[in-house]
Amino acid sequence: MQEWLQAFLAGATDCQTMVELAGRLADSLNRVIPPARHRVDRSGFHIAGYNRAGQPEFWYVRNVDDNGELTLGRYEVREDFQRRDAGTLRPNQAGTYRNGDLRAHEAAWRNIDDSFGLLLNTPGFRQRRTATDYVDWVKFKMELICYFYKIYYQGSIIARPVDAFGIKAPSAGNRRARFIQPPANQSQSKR
Repeated sequence: MQEWLQAFLAGATDCQTMVELAGRLADSLNRVIPPARHRVDRSGFHIAGYNRAGQPEFWYVRNVDDNGELTLGRYEVREDFQRRDAGTLRPNQAGTYRNGDLRAHEAAWRNIDDSFGLLLNTPGFRQRRTATDYVDWVKFKMELICYFYKIYYQGSIIARPVDAFGIKAPSAGNRRARFIQPPANQSQSKR
C-alpha cells in the first residue's frame, strides 16, 4: 500500500482541491482493490489542509462507517470539519479527530503529555518551541504507543512506521499551505 500510495500521490499533483484529491483517491482504491476485499479489510485515510479561502478542511477516505464497521462496501469520501465542526469551535480552539483503536489515545495520549511532557520542562531537555518541535513530539508519542502495542497487544492494530507532519496556514501572499515535517531520523540526531 505504501508504494502504491506514493505512486498515486506523485500522479495526483494536478489536483486543485482536497475534495478532488480525496475523490480521486477513493475512485482509485475502488478500482485497484478487489471489491470482495472492501467488506473484509478495514482501511482509510485522513486528508487535512486548507482550502482556497484559507479555511481548514478534514476529509475521510475510507471503506468503514462511523462505527468502524465494513458496511459501505466501497471507499467513500466525506469532509467533517467545515461541514459539521467549524461552527462549534471558539476562536483559536483546536479540534482533534481520531479513529481506529481509541483505547491507546484515551488511555495514553494525555498521560504521556502529563509524564514525559513534564520532563521536557526541566533543565537538560530540549524544549518544544517550534511547530517542528511539536510535530516531533506527536510522532514520539505515536512511536511509543506503537511500540507498546507491538510488545503487549495480541494482534496488529497500531503499527509502525509512523509519519507525522503539521500544516501551516497559507500566508496572505502565498495561497499554498506549508507542510512541517521533522527531518528523517531526528530522534537519533542532536539538535
